[in-house]
Amino acid sequence: MLVKNISQELKSEVSKRNWFSYWKHFKTNKEVYCSEINCLDKAEFGALVKKSSLDDESIFVIGLCTCHGKNIDQTHNHTIDLSPDAELINFNLTL
Repeated sequence: MLVKNISQELKSEVSKRNWFSYWKHFKTNKEVYCSEINCLDKAEFGALVKKSSLDDESIFVIGLCTCHGKNIDQTHNHTIDLSPDAELINFNLTL
């Protein structure tokens, strides 16, 4: 599944770590790996994304490793291909 980063304003290290904490809090899987399909590194950042399909406007939080977290906007069309096991957490849940 392709997703696109939607948060240009929330690119600070603090916001990435805050979204990562949010993602870890709500995810059901104990594993904390990067959501990118070919990556086996531990996730350290959170990112706000939406699915690339035009018919879904939902916003989700995913976990990404340091490399993918810093470079998501430098990928082709600013998209990232997610692992089938990646957990997308709805961004508007209450802590």
